[in-house]
Amino acid sequence: MIKHFDIFDEEQFTIDPVLLFQLEKTFRTYEEKLLCMIRKGDLASAEDLLIKFCMKALQIPEQVRVFVARLFFTGFVTYIIRKQNKYGTLPSDKIAKAYELISDIEQWKNISEYMLHMPDYIKRIKYEITLDHLLFKGNSHVEEALTMIYNDLQSSDLTVNSIAAQLNVSPTHITNLFKKHLDITPAAYIAEKKINAIMNELKQTNDSLHTVRKRFGFHNHSHFIQFFKKHTDLTPVQYLQQHVY
Repeated sequence: MIKHFDIFDEEQFTIDPVLLFQLEKTFRTYEEKLLCMIRKGDLASAEDLLIKFCMKALQIPEQVRVFVARLFFTGFVTYIIRKQNKYGTLPSDKIAKAYELISDIEQWKNISEYMLHMPDYIKRIKYEITLDHLLFKGNSHVEEALTMIYNDLQSSDLTVNSIAAQLNVSPTHITNLFKKHLDITPAAYIAEKKINAIMNELKQTNDSLHTVRKRFGFHNHSHFIQFFKKHTDLTPVQYLQQHVY
């Protein structure tokens, strides 16, 4: 039996159910690999994998090509949302960001546009939609540490030592676990999450630098500037001038 779909400008095309079954299997394989790469922060490999997917999409009939790409790219976003929601309550801003991304994907008209937007697509999933403490499963100490980091990101008391103390393990042990499972040290992970959250605050709110600095536990202004510049190569003011104003 052939299934019919309505797509752009009410144009119609048909897909054999066998092809649909094959696509579903392919999607599952790509989703699992892609999520693993994004979770580990290996965005370059994630981009390479999506390029391979798009190149395969070029091999299918032109009239269904964009439909298949759209089905996968939007489906991957909803796959992450469902997966995260399974393990905890998902913040409304993450859901809103997911809908924004899906809306943008639906505007892409050909495979070239998909490939053009690919780097931004991956970064938005990594930094705007995924929550590591909901996605990571494999080691209880790492899971708990990720939850602590997520919940206490704005605290000035959030350190590797404080996490290790709460888990009743040594800082060396938790560092080794992070390196093994996430390929990053907990100190670097905390810094990465904190700087991304700060940049998001600066982009999304009209709060002053002083307010944002205080919110994220920086009581010393020079320390805040040093931290920001170390991780972005820009001062907070330079970042605002380039990305906000």
